[in-house]
Amino acid sequence: HAIMGPSGSGKSTLLCAIAGCCDRKVGLRGDLRLDGAAVDAVDAAFVRQQDVFYPYLTVRETLTFAATLRLGRDADVPAVVDDLLRKTGLGKAADSIVGDDKVRGVSGGERKRLALGVELVLMPALLVADEPTSGLDSRSALEVADLLRRAPATAVASVHQPGARVYGTFTDCLVLAPGGAPAYSGAAAAAPGAVAAAVGAAVPPLTSAAEYLLDAAADHGAALAASVRASGAFVGAARRPASWHRGRCRAGGGSRFAPLLERAWLNNRRSPVATYAALGRSVTMALLVGALYAGSRGSDGQDAVSDRTGALFFVLINQAFSAMASLRVFVDERAVFEHERRRDAYGTGAYFLAKSVAELPFQGLFAAVFAGLSYVLVGLRAEAGAVAAHVAFLVGATLAAESLVLLVGAVAPDAKTAVVICPVLLSTSLLFGGLFVSLDSLPAGLAFLQQLSLFRWSFAALLKAEFAAPDVVFTCTDADRAALARRVVDAGAPRRLLAKLARGLPCPTPDGETHVARVLGAAGAARSLAEDGLSLAALVVGFRVLAYAALARRRRADPSRRRWPRSTGARRSRRICSSRSWRRCATTFWSWAGPCGRRR
Repeated sequence: HAIMGPSGSGKSTLLCAIAGCCDRKVGLRGDLRLDGAAVDAVDAAFVRQQDVFYPYLTVRETLTFAATLRLGRDADVPAVVDDLLRKTGLGKAADSIVGDDKVRGVSGGERKRLALGVELVLMPALLVADEPTSGLDSRSALEVADLLRRAPATAVASVHQPGARVYGTFTDCLVLAPGGAPAYSGAAAAAPGAVAAAVGAAVPPLTSAAEYLLDAAADHGAALAASVRASGAFVGAARRPASWHRGRCRAGGGSRFAPLLERAWLNNRRSPVATYAALGRSVTMALLVGALYAGSRGSDGQDAVSDRTGALFFVLINQAFSAMASLRVFVDERAVFEHERRRDAYGTGAYFLAKSVAELPFQGLFAAVFAGLSYVLVGLRAEAGAVAAHVAFLVGATLAAESLVLLVGAVAPDAKTAVVICPVLLSTSLLFGGLFVSLDSLPAGLAFLQQLSLFRWSFAALLKAEFAAPDVVFTCTDADRAALARRVVDAGAPRRLLAKLARGLPCPTPDGETHVARVLGAAGAARSLAEDGLSLAALVVGFRVLAYAALARRRRADPSRRRWPRSTGARRSRRICSSRSWRRCATTFWSWAGPCGRRR
């Protein structure tokens, strides 16, 4: 069944109202009926106009994970996948990666057929596709249209400028006039003749049926709408598949965490941004840091104090702002999550936990490579405990920055907004790191922001690991004392005392503990490394909890989410929870709101 009409006639809006599972806020009055029975949104599978896939998975893997997530591991997933590959004609491309706009993969027609195959996993009662043939050549468009015609479900699709052969696959068609009024509703084969009779103009020679219908709807929309105003329902002889099970994931099937983790791991491992580019960036920046601060290697003079302090802060800045590379990737993946979550393929918690666990090894490994290599090249303190603390806290700072990036990606409405917000938050955190401004002199209204600065806790820990040890002492030359004396005179001391001060002043920075107290203040220097580590860990956990809450809120605020009536099972669960044992309550509640429940 095809929906046609000029641009702006409301084809996509109508499909969203029918399917109830897209990102447009539309209202639907009345009942959608199939075989005489009312059909609600959970019966419909929706294929977006823009395909959303993990680009580095193969076609077979994409279908396998779709079947595993939606049917559960108890199903015969390989058989389901082989059947879908045969029905969609994707057998030859089964082992090719899907790709996207930046990564070369399967063709546009194959991607569209894959999108249809993913939705056909659940054998929905109604398959709704938004312009599945747009942007395809005539051959690919015909293959997609033929797949829709042969689909084991009632297929409804909006089609823009279909060719003659594509139009020949339509059973029924609805033609919308500008403004959304129906200009024709009925059998596709009879449409040109019926419209020609209504407007009193024959079909011109060498004009396709679709072209004539669209021109007639644009030129005679009001007259055609008046002629079909009293017509019946658009979908006539719709069929309900024998294996139909309401278009959502089947009850049972176990946790979705394992397949989600496997899918995220495969996609990350194959992504050049997550592997080769990240490793190359870590090595390159470590070499650059080593070259910049090589002059302080092995030195215990006063210049080494400022050089090593600057090196510590620089490595933090590098790791924090490098985390922004994963921002756009996450925003793109979020579209996949939101589409699959509308189908109740899995819960927000399972997805977020799987994504976090899959990314931790990559983030931790590359941060450790950068930390270890830069540590050796700069020539920091050669002591096992100091090295371990440096690597651990730099990895922790990287995870905190990645967690903040996840939070921004979950909150921001789109990638462009996220790219603007993220540097602002990281720069604000940078200002409260303790190097550029004394934390003890902050205004009262801004002092609380230092608690949220990942730079504050990580920089304090790196500084203590490098300098806060009894054996860290620094030598002082006459030039160092003379420079300190000049600063004292510039501050207001009599100039005639310059020579005397140069001989009698102590070393500007005699040892590492003095330097730590001078940079961090008495309170910051008094904190232990464990306290700094716990504060940094709290930021990692806090940012990720907020990111999870933001994703869950996006789900609750989804305009397509329907407010289902309270079920008998829900009322029964509440009664059991208030009157029976906790074990019975938990068992009953999970059977109602488990992996495939509507109300998670």
